[in-house]
Amino acid sequence: MKQFAMVVALVGWMVLCAVPPVSAKQGVYMGLGFAYNTIKGDFDGNSGFAGASDVIIVPEIDNGKGYAVLLGFGFSPEAAFELSYQATKHNSKWLGVGFDVDYSAVDLDFKYSLNATQDTQPYLLIGLNVDTLVVKDGSASISGQIGDATYTGTGFNLGVGVDQYLNPHASVGLGLAYRIVDYDHGEGVLGKGKLGDTLNGNGFGLLLDAAYHF
Repeated sequence: MKQFAMVVALVGWMVLCAVPPVSAKQGVYMGLGFAYNTIKGDFDGNSGFAGASDVIIVPEIDNGKGYAVLLGFGFSPEAAFELSYQATKHNSKWLGVGFDVDYSAVDLDFKYSLNATQDTQPYLLIGLNVDTLVVKDGSASISGQIGDATYTGTGFNLGVGVDQYLNPHASVGLGLAYRIVDYDHGEGVLGKGKLGDTLNGNGFGLLLDAAYHF
């Protein structure tokens, strides 16, 4: 039995070695993915912002999961621009009270593959992000009205990952990015505007995706 298993493994290895490498297909590609994000920095669960008419809270946010959609264009075997949208849901606490949080990010990234002639392609990533955090019922007015607290900001992405090409049209990927984010605008139940102090919302993002290359 062991000899049979060794023969099967050897034949399989020979077949894999006989398959020519699949290089990246240039042009447009689209994909869907699973996203997992962390949000740290100044989101400590103990502070907030008070305006003339309302207050918005700054909770401590747990890690969350969700989905991602992406659209890219490979303009050479090594290099591509990629536009993506991620949305993840999180639990959070502020002064011991629980709140739901919706996080979304629009990313424009430049990806550079280090092994573009092979089917397994590690890559480096750098880009920009626009981020939105919505804390459900995280704002209250002086008169007692309750509503969502919304934070918006921008930042940078730095990442690494690997794409595995199954054939010239299909690939799966795994990427890890560090987001550098400053939230500088807030909106409460009655008003919105620029924050007096920016909120650091740095964190890591993990993305598992599958893409079709046209």
